[in-house]
Amino acid sequence: MNDDVIVSTFPDLSYFPIAVDPGHYTFTPKLFGIYGTTPGELDVEAGKTYFVWMRMEVGHIGFYQQADANEAMNYMSTCYLINPGFAQDSRVLTAAGSSEAAKAAPEAESPPEAATAPATATTAPPAPVSTADTNVTKQVEAEPVVLQTKLFVAAQPADAKIRIMNIKPAFEQGIVLEPGRYNIDVSASGYKSHTEWITLAKGEVRTMQVALESDQPAVVAVAVPEPAPAVSGAQATTPPPAPVAKNQPIKVPSNLSADQKNCAKLLQSDSSLDLRNGAKSVYYHHLDNAYLTDLAAQVLLEKYNEDIRDRDHMDAMAWLCKTLGKSGNNKYRSALETVADQAKNRKLRGYASKNLRYL
Repeated sequence: MNDDVIVSTFPDLSYFPIAVDPGHYTFTPKLFGIYGTTPGELDVEAGKTYFVWMRMEVGHIGFYQQADANEAMNYMSTCYLINPGFAQDSRVLTAAGSSEAAKAAPEAESPPEAATAPATATTAPPAPVSTADTNVTKQVEAEPVVLQTKLFVAAQPADAKIRIMNIKPAFEQGIVLEPGRYNIDVSASGYKSHTEWITLAKGEVRTMQVALESDQPAVVAVAVPEPAPAVSGAQATTPPPAPVAKNQPIKVPSNLSADQKNCAKLLQSDSSLDLRNGAKSVYYHHLDNAYLTDLAAQVLLEKYNEDIRDRDHMDAMAWLCKTLGKSGNNKYRSALETVADQAKNRKLRGYASKNLRYL
């Protein structure tokens, strides 16, 4: 920071806060090798908190634009506070200097190979600021940081009503709470309500994922193929494989490995990130497993027009299209043609059309 080292090592999935005086600061990443670097600049005012991201890409490491506070706090809840031994500036607040701090990151001998890690810049009262290998000329003694306990709830459907039943204040995203146990109730018309007790630690920022189940009876559609005309002699051919139908039960093999069972669980998850990871797992490791590719096709048909504005969900659908295309199995042509013709998302239609060529 301003050409002086503030931390010597910054592992991936980590963050740290630093208290600074008002002024102009330049954050510069340093890494041995042929990596290109991009510094980040920030003008800070007294009494404010700033969040700065450091990102590593192939052959490049740099600081990018200031991050949105809610997004950064959400992400930081999944990260580690850097190990105290990595700090070289007294204003860097670590687990050693704050009893409110989060878990300290494990020791690391070298900077991370990849990831996007947030950091924060601030002033008085101290708050997070940047990430890097640098420091400011003027030494200022840091005041202890007070980390607030906050709760976010990501609910599906998006218009679900969220309540904390054992306190009076109405719920709002990022609500500041005292450490303790809370009874969370999520409800929506046409869905079964979800009630859950959670325990929040001091300084914890929690994001709950709640996907409500429909209270309508399930409808199972079974595809019945029309009988093929009789052929004989030289005209007889092997019938094409039956396409996978939406909502049609798929028999689960008894010989699935633990990894394949986990992959199937991810494909059936309500989380877009889990679904994307499941599709990637099939794409890279399990294309020879007919059960998993059939399940991928069925999930694609069920969900390709859901949450079309959700980037993560659309990304998961795109990976399902890629998985079916890479399988090379013509039985998935019908599924990809349906998505190519009927998807409301233009990019997803393009993914389905592109992967049709591989069948």
